[in-house]
Amino acid sequence: MKIKNLEVIKKNLYFLSQLSREQLYVKVKEGNVHFLNTNKERTIIADFSINEVKNEEEFSFKLGPLFYDIFSRIEKGSEAYLDFNKDKVICNILYENIEFKSALNSQKGESLDFPPYTKDNTFKISGSRLYHGLNLLAKFKSDLRLQTKNDELIITTQNPNGNMEVKIPSDMELKDKPVKGSIYDYEIIKHLLNPSKISKKVDLNLSWNDKINDNVLVVTFHSKNSENTIKYLFTPKGNLQ
Repeated sequence: MKIKNLEVIKKNLYFLSQLSREQLYVKVKEGNVHFLNTNKERTIIADFSINEVKNEEEFSFKLGPLFYDIFSRIEKGSEAYLDFNKDKVICNILYENIEFKSALNSQKGESLDFPPYTKDNTFKISGSRLYHGLNLLAKFKSDLRLQTKNDELIITTQNPNGNMEVKIPSDMELKDKPVKGSIYDYEIIKHLLNPSKISKKVDLNLSWNDKINDNVLVVTFHSKNSENTIKYLFTPKGNLQ
């Protein structure tokens, strides 16, 4: 398949590499290809999906860091093609009269799936507004408390110098009862700032997880320049997947 928007996939692969450059998980399913990654503690999972795959067969495998290295060095103006097989990815890159072709083999290891979650408590906001709010919250460099009340998502943070509260209204009536607050590590902000800056809209969702007896935060970013999305799942502070 030809990559329709090379800059979009390069940026999103960079976001995935911020979790870890040691691995990249690939899953082809229902005409979509998913690039997934997780941090060492497995408290964050990210899923970047593109819907340009023609493979009817479904499979998943794990790649090493070379895929990140290749795409981070592709020059602007290049054409990139990807073909997916059961155990490898074929990369074909054209730049002026130069052609680069490589086959990246899968590595041993488990696959990675994005966990299921409910979508009843979903808040939609423009990427630019979320970026502005996160930029202000980031100045406190403290953990974030998220809760819902009166069809609003409320994010609060505080440190010895003061506190801040950001309220995001929902564009739909919430189906569930108000969600009690869950605490998320300050570090999640760095994974939200840059994606929100280049997104036309963002979905924020608090979903109850029986396994950890707490809420997980799922954030989906919709790209300005394509139909592709990247979504993150954040586990509350103190809980592991």
